[in-house]
Order: sequence, then structure tokens, then C-alpha cells
Amino acid sequence: MNPNRPSRNWKLDAVLSKAKCLGLDIRFPPKKFGPMHRQNRIFINSRKCQVMAAAAPVPGTYGESVLLNAPKSAWPEFVIYVTRPPWADKLGVLVIPTERINEAAGEMDLYCAARFAERWDLLGRGSTPDGTE
Repeated sequence: MNPNRPSRNWKLDAVLSKAKCLGLDIRFPPKKFGPMHRQNRIFINSRKCQVMAAAAPVPGTYGESVLLNAPKSAWPEFVIYVTRPPWADKLGVLVIPTERINEAAGEMDLYCAARFAERWDLLGRGSTPDGTE
């Protein structure tokens, strides 16, 4: 897949657009199921990322929460959720280390989710998979 050509995947298009604007290194892993299979895996700054959609905030255990589906494989180091947060009128992204999603058990309160909003710096070459420097 060519990072300069639009895809048929709105989530991937949003992530590619933001990553290119920030000058991040973008590569795609080889696809297993041919060119028509939807792409949701991407390397950003050599980090394995999976692109997913996050549902709109819902009432949760501790106030409003974002429901986050965990990846079905152990491949990604980070999951990049594309969402429309309640505090913005445009698409946003949550860059979350995979371990943090597994700890949240599919539900993350808005305060915690906001800490991962637009956190492209977590994908820097010097960071660790849990997002610490």
C-alpha cells in the first residue's frame, strides 16, 4: 500500500494524514490476504500499531467512559483509536500502549482516555512499549 494514495479505510486515512503532518515514518507490513483485504496494521516510527475505531463515550462505572475493543492478536505494541471525542468537533486519535488497553478491560474513563489523546510522542524511537521514556 502506498502511504500517499488514499485507502478505502477512513480510520487509516485519518491516522495517515495526522502522522504525515507530523513527519512520522510510515510503513506497512505485507498483507496476508491480498490487496482487497482491509488494512489496519501499520508501522509508525518502527512501532507496530493497529488502527481501530473507538465508540462514542457512554455512561460507565465511574462516569462517562470510552469503550475500547482490545486487539485480537498480540502483534501491535500500540493501538491507535480513531474517535470523535466530546470535547472536539473533528476526528481525534488516542495512541494507547496495548498493555494499558488490557488493564482497562475494554472500558476507559474520559479522564484517562484524554491522557492518550494525540500522544504521537509515545511512538518515538526512544519510548518503551508502556509509553514511559
